[in-house]
Amino acid sequence: MAKQKKFSEISKKIGYLKKLLIEQDDFRLISNYFFEKLVLMSQFMKMGTRPDDLTILEPSIKKAVVDLRRRIQTKGEPMKEAQVMLMKVTQIERLGFYHGAIHTPMGSGIFFYFEDEQKGLITMTFSDNKKSWYTRFTTTILDDDATPIYNYPKDIN
Repeated sequence: MAKQKKFSEISKKIGYLKKLLIEQDDFRLISNYFFEKLVLMSQFMKMGTRPDDLTILEPSIKKAVVDLRRRIQTKGEPMKEAQVMLMKVTQIERLGFYHGAIHTPMGSGIFFYFEDEQKGLITMTFSDNKKSWYTRFTTTILDDDATPIYNYPKDIN
């Protein structure tokens, strides 16, 4: 019974996180809520399994990280390596919720993603500038001639 109560508590927090992701533009607030209210909970970190299929999610995250790095790059500077080298993903299947860690040669970050909304948030810190950078991403598949609209990254000192 205590285990079910803990799942219910975590489920409510994940539901609120989804509400923040959809309604808020303050990515720092969203990322802090995820980290402080969920990542720091040992019960949350023990939940979930490695997903069987990352066909859509993994390339979307990898592309979002590279795009984020490109957009914060100082004009005229050569592009620094931002390819995702390692990505660990956990899925809480009952909630359609994914979260994990990302590592690149230039830095690391965390992310979360809601399957039903096809949206997530990535928080990255790159070794050459020490700021936290946030970007919201989607896995919505666009037509070949469609132009993506970006939520430009927000930097927080």
